Amino acid sequence: MALVYALASGLIAFTLVLVIEPAWIRVARARGLVGQDMNKPGNVVVAEAGGIWAVVSAAFGLLALEALYTYLEGAPYQPAELYALVTLLLLASLLGFTDDILGWKRGLPRWQRVAFMAPVSLPLVVIKAGTSKLSLPLVGTVDLGIAYPLVAVPVGVLGAANAFNMLAGYNGLEAGMGLLLMLFAAAYAALKGLDLVFQAALVMAAALLGFLRYNWYPARVFPGNAFTYGVGAYYAALVIL
Repeated sequence: MALVYALASGLIAFTLVLVIEPAWIRVARARGLVGQDMNKPGNVVVAEAGGIWAVVSAAFGLLALEALYTYLEGAPYQPAELYALVTLLLLASLLGFTDDILGWKRGLPRWQRVAFMAPVSLPLVVIKAGTSKLSLPLVGTVDLGIAYPLVAVPVGVLGAANAFNMLAGYNGLEAGMGLLLMLFAAAYAALKGLDLVFQAALVMAAALLGFLRYNWYPARVFPGNAFTYGVGAYYAALVIL
């Protein structure tokens, strides 16, 4: 049933993006929340910060996943991990959206982005309390002690969010790259029997697929930092879980 519930939740996320995104594009253009598209000839402007709705839709998909298990299976489904994912996703996206809004004037200074991103990892820090071992390629298992939840987890979230943000720039690049990351994460989780990671990756993949409908070249909406921070932090969370 894990696949069935994941597909049902993903369908909800996918549908929400398709419904909300056109409305946001109209509102953003009407309010002047637009930016010039450097990938198109001439002075073409495109709605900004539309990626936040892909993130919000994915969050609703995750909540729908929890609801399906609670009401159909009669018990909550890993609530601590799932709600930590939702909280981290929304907090990271909120930080990015704040930067998007201020970006039309000056944006957040770099030090503030780093400082504010650190608390975003708190949901993972909490649920990883008591975990101390980290598996590294070619090295093996390393016991970091309390430094794992207090240092390694925040650094991982911060690094992934900012790295994903730095790779942005072309129509469909961020969403397409995120889609591939989620699909590979889902495939790996399926092989390892990590049901929650598998389902969470598929839900986000569905939301990204819906967003690509409007972000693929020629893009009608840009994802913005709300999208890149949210998806980058979310991917780090899946790896950590």
